[in-house]
Amino acid sequence: MTVRELIGLLKQFDPQAEVIMQKDEEGNGYRGVHGAGEDEAAVIDYDDYVFLSQFENLSEAEDRYGDTLAFTSVAVIY
Repeated sequence: MTVRELIGLLKQFDPQAEVIMQKDEEGNGYRGVHGAGEDEAAVIDYDDYVFLSQFENLSEAEDRYGDTLAFTSVAVIY
């Protein structure tokens, strides 16, 4: 989902409503949203991502995962 798509969905709701994140698709838990930030991420598989902010620099990420990671800008909601 893109930020544009998320904004479009959120426009359907009361702007004063609290935002809650569901843990997974089955509803096995919930948590409040406290903010958002930017990062660079690479998808490893369906549910596994590598975030550039986890490393000191790109070289460190490449040393661990190889130089095949394709990082892209992401919005991180926390």
